[in-house]
Amino acid sequence: VSIVCVLSNYYFPFQSSVDNMYNVKSFIIKNIDFWKLIHFGIADSDPLLRKYCLYLGKRGVDFAIENNIDIHLKLENEDLDFFSYQLEKKSVFENCWKIFFVIMESLEEKQSHIVSAALDLLPKLDILHPSWLNCVLKRGLVHDNDSIIRKTLEITLKVTYYASFPYEKLIEALNKIFIYEDFFCFEKILINPCSARQL
Repeated sequence: VSIVCVLSNYYFPFQSSVDNMYNVKSFIIKNIDFWKLIHFGIADSDPLLRKYCLYLGKRGVDFAIENNIDIHLKLENEDLDFFSYQLEKKSVFENCWKIFFVIMESLEEKQSHIVSAALDLLPKLDILHPSWLNCVLKRGLVHDNDSIIRKTLEITLKVTYYASFPYEKLIEALNKIFIYEDFFCFEKILINPCSARQL
């Protein structure tokens, strides 16, 4: 990943570059393995890997936006696009991906008010493949701030689960004593966790 970061100007050449050697198409932008790597890295426990993958993910999306590249990448045996940037809905996808990266970057912060405000934007990610939402939930469930873990739990127990949902992180978070301090506020969510549908 670090090598790809170093060579990011090659993989995602700037349109304004005066050097003709950079005026080439990006062959990595439509490679599903690249986006699977980004997906894995942005929710990893290693902060340096997260930083690299967030940078590359943003560069990839920016490149697609600047060069009007229509992208539809599917995982095997799935109908939903794993990664998508549709030109027919350009402004919608552009806004959605920007919000996604804002949320993921905010989860690197310690202050609860910053992260909490970003998590409130989650409903705007409804056009993305649900596994990208799982990246947000996975990071929120292991956050250093207790109030963010609690808020992520509340969100997690209300959403539709996807096959790659981080169940182990959910169980670990539910085992933390502090989430039950404000029990009466949390009781309604815990009593009916099955309100979320599992795919």
